Amino acid sequence: MLLKPKLGDDWRLYHWAESLFAGEQILMNEPAAWLPPQYTSWDDFLADLVRQGLAQGGAPSDLRQWRYGYAHRVDLEHPLFGMLPWFKGWTGTGVQPQSGDTSTVKQVGRTFGPSQRFTIDWSNVDAATEDITMGESGDPLSPYYRDQWPYWYSGKTFALPFSDQAVAAATAHTLQLEP
Repeated sequence: MLLKPKLGDDWRLYHWAESLFAGEQILMNEPAAWLPPQYTSWDDFLADLVRQGLAQGGAPSDLRQWRYGYAHRVDLEHPLFGMLPWFKGWTGTGVQPQSGDTSTVKQVGRTFGPSQRFTIDWSNVDAATEDITMGESGDPLSPYYRDQWPYWYSGKTFALPFSDQAVAAATAHTLQLEP
């Protein structure tokens, strides 16, 4: 609605990683030269923009029933088992409503997101935190498969001991692999 009056059908070509930022700047600063000619004010334009967006996005008529996550969903699949119909549902997360987007702190979407979240303060390495999308194990029969999914999904991390002493104190069991 903003670009077509200026660019014609070429508006469809106007897309790059940060193109939303340029549009946001135009909307925030409301330059008179960018107001589409059929509107008398930016308020009228923005109201129509919302109306059309809700209609095209399939929003319910009662917006109290609408949730952001209905439009922004995530569905993680096991890279191998996800190819098999029965295993796909058993080994994946299923479609879940999700917070976040390309322009939020929680950078997630239907087809992208962090595989791990890790934070560290080098003045206190044992206060480090992390989570891995599904968990440490890729084996669906392991208790460590999908055990970190609730953390990743909710945007929370958990303690990650870093020093030898902190790791030893937090160790519950050890797996030793020998040739």
